[in-house]
Amino acid sequence: MRVRPDGRGRIPPALVAGIALVLFLAIGSDALQWPLLLWLPATLWSLWAGPSERPFPLSGRLRFVALLSLMLVAVAVAGLGNWLVMASQILILALTFKALELRELRDVYQVAALVLLGLGIAAWLRVDLSLGLYLLLEVLLVPLALLWQGYWDACRGQLARVVGSSREQLVPLRRLVLFDLGFMFLLLPVLALFFLLLPRTPTPLWHWGAAAGTAVSGFQARLDPRDIRELSLDPAVAFRARIQGAVPPPAELYWQGAILWRDDGGANWSRGLPPRSDFAGVQQADPRLGGASWRETILLSSGEHEFLFSLGQMQSVQSSRPVERLPDGAWRLREPSHEPLRYEALASPDTGASTLPDSLRKVALQLPARVDPQVLALARRLRGADAGASVAHILHWFATADFRYSLKAPAAYPHGQSLSDFLLRTHEGYCEYYAAGLALLLRLDGVPARVVVGYRGGEYNPVGAFWVVRQNMAHAWVQAWLPGRGWVRLDATPAAPSGTTAGAAAAGRDRALSGTDSLWNWLQWQWLNWVIQLTPAKQRSLWSAGGSVLQGLAHWQTPKLRKMPTLWQHGGHDTLRALGLLTVAGMVLILALVWRRIGRRGVEFWQQRARRRLARAGFGDSRPGTEFVALAQRSIPAPQRQALVELIRRQRYGPRADRAGDLALKRGLRAIRRHPSADPQ
Repeated sequence: MRVRPDGRGRIPPALVAGIALVLFLAIGSDALQWPLLLWLPATLWSLWAGPSERPFPLSGRLRFVALLSLMLVAVAVAGLGNWLVMASQILILALTFKALELRELRDVYQVAALVLLGLGIAAWLRVDLSLGLYLLLEVLLVPLALLWQGYWDACRGQLARVVGSSREQLVPLRRLVLFDLGFMFLLLPVLALFFLLLPRTPTPLWHWGAAAGTAVSGFQARLDPRDIRELSLDPAVAFRARIQGAVPPPAELYWQGAILWRDDGGANWSRGLPPRSDFAGVQQADPRLGGASWRETILLSSGEHEFLFSLGQMQSVQSSRPVERLPDGAWRLREPSHEPLRYEALASPDTGASTLPDSLRKVALQLPARVDPQVLALARRLRGADAGASVAHILHWFATADFRYSLKAPAAYPHGQSLSDFLLRTHEGYCEYYAAGLALLLRLDGVPARVVVGYRGGEYNPVGAFWVVRQNMAHAWVQAWLPGRGWVRLDATPAAPSGTTAGAAAAGRDRALSGTDSLWNWLQWQWLNWVIQLTPAKQRSLWSAGGSVLQGLAHWQTPKLRKMPTLWQHGGHDTLRALGLLTVAGMVLILALVWRRIGRRGVEFWQQRARRRLARAGFGDSRPGTEFVALAQRSIPAPQRQALVELIRRQRYGPRADRAGDLALKRGLRAIRRHPSADPQ
């Protein structure tokens, strides 16, 4: 800890640099901008010149002009429409120039204000559990910086007596850190209480404005692979799902999203949704008749959302945001959203009516304006006696014609291949080519077909009993209409070769998460489910659950208390249990730290405590020896007076003052207050 010429402690630049670094981590990739190249040398200068308080060569006026100029550059580079990136760059510039002038406590207050602004920007960019952890770090570091100079001044007199002992000079720092930790532990329950009690808005604040230029790889409600030379896999989590019912094997988990009807030629498919009147003869399964097989709780991660996902066909959806069911059975949000979304769905396997209306059959047999003659010849060669035979022939051809899964365009087609190239020559591509090729061949053979896009597979998390579905599991497959069976799922995509990136991603569909990944994903599930997605309805349910607990404690034999184990086992039991365990563990930790600190207090502490006890009891003041004078003037029995003299000598002036002696002194003074007029012996 450095000392200024006036004896005051100087604000450590390393602590301020750590605060800024945690803030940049919270902002994420948007902090990786050109102003960061200015912050790094400015921070190094602060660390090098800080101990000697060497001033920066530029005057304050020139620094101000430079800051304004660079802010204008940030606005021009980011663009007026991309205000989050612009705000991030301006924030980094402000922290850069503030690192050059850390002199007084007011500079730390300004850094704290910038950190508060930066955390607001980070909350607009991300809502995952990592943001909560970074927020806790800032809650720990910012008060430490704010208290640093004042605590140093308070300990200055004590340190003057032990100067030269490096170990003793660290005592104030340890005390300050322990005080900061204790303050944070006391603050967290208060924050949690306000979080649960304060009224909430129907939609989160970050929904009121989305970042410009945001995009999410993985799911797309169309097929358009023509110009893609290489497809990169994104391991980010798309959503988490909890399923009630008989869960299929991981390889059979097909999470249906959008349905594509129109073949735009080549490998391009778009939604082309037929009018609602074409679906007049199609009957959907009724969940009241027992058609539903799964009850699903889906938690979409932050990103661009329009369609909802589920196993099979969703029959009903409960969501905090307005949703609508399209005529073909797909579900979507009425307004696209970028925020995390939680919804509950009732779903059944893909089924349909025994007949297909002619108008819908016509749409499901639509062909592009131009089809390669060789593809037409291939379809004629694979045609069977009926729809079922045609499906069997085509799938057999895909399985035996040496088709390979690949994320890269073939070497002979560096700028991307056409669907004809894929079917007739290369036999190499990813799921979009297989889905488009299979659907085209089916339609050419007179089998109604459509393309479905969504996700396939999942990683099971045994800690939270839910499935993790990632963006690299995005998939496309085909549904063909077969008489008497309705829409039947068909997938011609082969398995990715082992040892490749795609193979590793595909292998993840059939495995459970490791212990660390399971715990982290469970924490992410709880964070998004109970913090980010704490809607007013959930808040009211928590209030009701808390009221039931209080009523049960007040009336031990009431039915509500006997039902508490059932309540504990349903509807958020794991979250309540985790919060309870964390609260108990935190209280035990605080008590252990307090007890350990009391046990490690030195002789000087107990001497000062004895002086305060004696002064409150009326035995003298802070001057040495006045306790014995006051004691001699009291009418106290001789044995009791002698015992008090020994205790005062031990605790007030002796080298062995401790907690046991302090308790004995406390009891002795209390006995005197009970019998103040006892006669001397």
